[in-house]
Amino acid sequence: MNTFPRYFSRNPWLSTLVMATSILSAAVLCRAQEAEPIPTESKTRTLDSGVIIEELKLGNGALIELGGWTSLHYKVMTLEGELILDTRTRANPMEYEIFYSPAMMDGWVQGLAGMRVGGMRRVTVPGHLAYRNDPPRHTLLKPGQTVVFEFECMSVTTWPNPALSNGMKLRRLRDGKGHAAKYGDWVSFHIKVFAGEGETYRAGLDSQAKASEPIQVALPCPNGVFTGSSAGFRYNIPYLDMLLYGIKDGERRDATFPTSRMIGPMGDPRLGIRADEPFSIEIECVGIESGTEITLQNGILIQDLTVGNGRYAHMGEYAVFYARGTLEDGTLVESNWDDDEPAKIRLYHSNVVSGFRFGIQGMRVGGVRRLTIPPSMAFGSSPPDSFSHVPPNATLYYEIRLLDVVFPQNAP
Repeated sequence: MNTFPRYFSRNPWLSTLVMATSILSAAVLCRAQEAEPIPTESKTRTLDSGVIIEELKLGNGALIELGGWTSLHYKVMTLEGELILDTRTRANPMEYEIFYSPAMMDGWVQGLAGMRVGGMRRVTVPGHLAYRNDPPRHTLLKPGQTVVFEFECMSVTTWPNPALSNGMKLRRLRDGKGHAAKYGDWVSFHIKVFAGEGETYRAGLDSQAKASEPIQVALPCPNGVFTGSSAGFRYNIPYLDMLLYGIKDGERRDATFPTSRMIGPMGDPRLGIRADEPFSIEIECVGIESGTEITLQNGILIQDLTVGNGRYAHMGEYAVFYARGTLEDGTLVESNWDDDEPAKIRLYHSNVVSGFRFGIQGMRVGGVRRLTIPPSMAFGSSPPDSFSHVPPNATLYYEIRLLDVVFPQNAP
């Protein structure tokens, strides 16, 4: 019997701890890829995706690359030349963080990759790589419409101690060693959140005080939403991606920014947090796992049979997939593998089994992954009545084929 969709309405959260924060609207996260130098033999090139890049002026300064920041001026136009937006009407260029975000159009990132300070380029982005079916209302663009951008790169900022125009300051407090964390890796870390001059934020957290083991997440986690390793608590920490990307084992970093930018212009009187107080996040990396076979600290075994090349699955997004679950002896637990329509769940509020929700993170569209889920992250000692064929304390084995990852704003 195909019970797969019903399965994902079971097994609710054990407990929830939500720290609500407002992400600075002026800083837009880019879904980033490794930047490469611009070929100089041709002024116009068409990427495999259909994005057309025309070099108006080659820059000779610093390179826009993953894990940094860039200040830009740009225009947004229709293919017919109608002007939608020109940032030069503002006093200063716009500053953008070059990190992964499903909210940012793919074509934008492909168009920026490899650009240098002083450079100018025109980028034509097909509709499916631009605003898709949900263009901003104020632009009057039609769903699926091709969009043209003209970029001018003004500056590039990188670690170790960048100070950004939005008031954010980042520091490397202690160097690490070994492998630098990249997308697809699992990072184990401790985190502290502060408001005020060194006083721990009352509704915030100190992971070392709240858990006997560090928190472990897959990169990217652009929404800053992640669960504890046992899925017994949940956090929402903005800018987590920029603190974890490129970090090394043993490294400590922190970020400080105005509380008014994070919580609101009035602060939070209920928690005794004033708007003029600094707001800080401190991260200490205690381990990085990478590769196609990883055992997580909660006991889940991840085996990537095929590594995809599309979007990453992570908390807050809708995952579209086919999957098949079995017991150790091959007994079928559930499957939608042969259905006409794939399953779709949101990896956030959805009441899905902990091990599935946790183990699919970091997977890329087009990939096939096998999960071995221990009982503590599956049904435990009391499987639901609808799964009476599953014995108590059973290990579950899932094979997942990820078809798509959809940003909630674009989900049907």
